[in-house]
Amino acid sequence: MLTVLYVLAVVFSIGFLIFFHELGHFLAAKKVGIRVHAFSIGFGPRLFGFRRGETDYKVCLIPLGGYVGMAGEAPGEGSGDPRDFSSKTIGQRVLVVSAGVIANVILAFVFFPLAYSVGVPEKTAVIGDVVPGGPAWEAGLRRGDRFVRIDDRKVHGFSDVQMDVAFADEVLEAVVERNGSEVPLRIRPVYQEAAGLRTIGVSPALEPHPLIPEPGKLGIDVPANSKILRIDGRDATRLEEERLHLSSSWPAAKGTKLALEIETPGGERRTVEAPVEIEPAKDDAPWSIGVVFAQLRVEEVTPGTAAAAIGLANGDRIRTVDGAPVAHEIALRRAIADGTGAELALGVVDAGGTALTRRGAVSAADRADFLDVILLTGTPRIARVQPGSPAEAAGVAAGDELVRIVRTQAEGGADDTADLVSAVRDSVARLALGLVRNGAEVALEVTPARAGRNVTLENLRVYRERLDEVRAGFPESLVLGFRQTANQFVKIILSFRALLTGNVSARNMGGILTISYVSYTFVEQGLGKMFWFMAFLSLNLAFLNILPIPVLDGGHLMFLIFEKIKGRPLSERAMGLANLGGFVLIIGLMVFVTFNDVVRFFF
Repeated sequence: MLTVLYVLAVVFSIGFLIFFHELGHFLAAKKVGIRVHAFSIGFGPRLFGFRRGETDYKVCLIPLGGYVGMAGEAPGEGSGDPRDFSSKTIGQRVLVVSAGVIANVILAFVFFPLAYSVGVPEKTAVIGDVVPGGPAWEAGLRRGDRFVRIDDRKVHGFSDVQMDVAFADEVLEAVVERNGSEVPLRIRPVYQEAAGLRTIGVSPALEPHPLIPEPGKLGIDVPANSKILRIDGRDATRLEEERLHLSSSWPAAKGTKLALEIETPGGERRTVEAPVEIEPAKDDAPWSIGVVFAQLRVEEVTPGTAAAAIGLANGDRIRTVDGAPVAHEIALRRAIADGTGAELALGVVDAGGTALTRRGAVSAADRADFLDVILLTGTPRIARVQPGSPAEAAGVAAGDELVRIVRTQAEGGADDTADLVSAVRDSVARLALGLVRNGAEVALEVTPARAGRNVTLENLRVYRERLDEVRAGFPESLVLGFRQTANQFVKIILSFRALLTGNVSARNMGGILTISYVSYTFVEQGLGKMFWFMAFLSLNLAFLNILPIPVLDGGHLMFLIFEKIKGRPLSERAMGLANLGGFVLIIGLMVFVTFNDVVRFFF
């Protein structure tokens, strides 16, 4: 029953947006005295409706928009009647043509504040990860910081952070909450060419979500929303920290299975096996040999921190934590954070090659973010060899130290992982590697290959982004709604530009199926999210219609601009050809996005 109500809400929402758009045209036409013979939701054969006065109000079979039929609107239809569309002044016609877009923008200005007055789930403004060495890291931002203000504007969610950063000037004046206190910071965003906007190198916080919403995607027969307790014997809520142990995108992973210990919604516990699904390597996949290096060389230590206090220095290679060996950064982070002693002892090899211990008192709070103030880079030591990879086939083992690479005609030492990365990237031929294992040098040959994608790991959604409910009373909801309208319109423009430049693939575009599906997921999240999505969709409808494409509102405005410049309308032949071209373009776009929908949902 609830599903039926959700579907009806989706149909009503999309229908209402179309209705309101056409209502704008209708009211403007009536305002300037144009005779309207049809007000239609949908196209094609008439399903039902009624006639009042000179206008037929109807709902038609094809639900892909709507129209307001006006006398004298089409080229050559003008009869000289003062109530014809073509008999009105250019200013009046501009008002009528643009009224639909104006109506959709007004609707967004209404629904965004309404959504925030009800409450909207929003990605939390708490930082989950900071890119080491990036602008946020350099500014002193740390994991767990919550953005409070940016340039004196209150931050309600992570989308506010993204928008403020994307259109920032040289420096952002930010205030974050850390351990109950407000900390002012100055952040200098950098422009990312691929994204086409500024970034600072942070991501929102995650929270454990060890549920299986769609068991069929994992190939297992368990009730939906069963809880994952352990994966191959490891705590499921720490899957992100254990990806090195689960990684396998090489051919040998085919046919293998993951043991999932689950608890059904009814409380039953059992273990099931999920077959590992690997998407075959694509031609544009990067070359690799399948090794993970230990990211344990200290490049920079922030002064005045616990790491600096115990004497950790640039060039140190961390080998142990409180006497226990660590092979990679995940193990290092866990060992430091989970330690309970008042003192922390790190076994390192310094820049001069001397083994020593960096030791000192470190509080529990400092342990939690100890690594967040250190810039770590790769070392030549191999932390992990991926199962089924070329490196495993060649005999490379975890713990090996890379000291020499022979490729094509070049030979040299391997001071850092970039040497091997470069060698693999530049030459897909067989590479000769010099490795130190247990104090002795070992020579091995390995041939790079392209790796596939582990689909199973992506479907094990053990973490999800944290959400906060953003709710505001009047007049704050009004201010917040107006700001969201402006932000979303800018995002639409950026997305459109990214499509034109190729930074975003056209395969991401969706048609009526995608819109309906996304609408359904938003309706499921509550009334506030439904209002939010209606406002967002209304802005998209406004933007699409204002594009200068004949048969769209923007195309009609373009004709009126030409008429104003030339002093007379374009010829019927020119307008007819332009409309035909626009019609073909729109039909082609509809076919393309429908094809995307079919592939996305059925294949």
